[in-house]
Amino acid sequence: MSVGLSLIAVALSVYAVVDEPVSATEQPVNSTDNQRMDRIEQRLDDLSDEVLAMLRAQRRDKGSTSPAPGAAAAQGKPNSPLAPPAADGTKPTKDQMSSRLAALENKLRQRNPWGQWMASVDELDAVLELTSEQSKQAKGWFDEVKDQTLELLAIANEEGVSPLGAMVSDFHNKVGFKKALNQLVERMEATIPGSDESYADRMRGVESELFERFQGTLSDEQFEQLKKLNIAPSMVQTGYDPVGEYIRKRVETR
Repeated sequence: MSVGLSLIAVALSVYAVVDEPVSATEQPVNSTDNQRMDRIEQRLDDLSDEVLAMLRAQRRDKGSTSPAPGAAAAQGKPNSPLAPPAADGTKPTKDQMSSRLAALENKLRQRNPWGQWMASVDELDAVLELTSEQSKQAKGWFDEVKDQTLELLAIANEEGVSPLGAMVSDFHNKVGFKKALNQLVERMEATIPGSDESYADRMRGVESELFERFQGTLSDEQFEQLKKLNIAPSMVQTGYDPVGEYIRKRVETR
């Protein structure tokens, strides 16, 4: 996994709360196209929920010969991607179903522009087969990383301005999100006052420590799977978003 990529992705959590300035030449979206996109997004959300439910059922019923809950319903759909009828009329085997389910689950993963998976804790629970204790511990660690990220990016430089504070100013000045993000990344290459590290170096250290924690807690199989998932550590969806909240409050209370 490239931990350097997710330091760039850190700012993406604020995108939903910041209005991107619209170019004067940009045309409004056709209402029919907009409605069609809404329907597509809803169908993808529904399908993602169904796949997640099947993953959980597969975890519960490992070794069982009965189909996972939801599988029968999927088979009843004539165009279902989960269980299409075989050419010879035979039913798919459990291993075949598992492979197809895994492939579809991978396609539905929400990724940032750098290809990292912005997983939810529920998705990680299902994919890594975490115990309840492991799941609780993992959520706590991801939330700690979010707090550490906010603390790091709120450190002021010699001019008294923090990387996040500068980004808020960019938004107040109507700088577009992409440009503001690029400028944040550039500012993170600066050295932290009183330190020999840059903001980016320290962010990498935070993420490395997180994976060291997981290595000491997960089984070897779980840890290898975690590395292959290519997650964005600071963007795992836990319901807690201190960086986004920091930006939101300062943009809205100007």
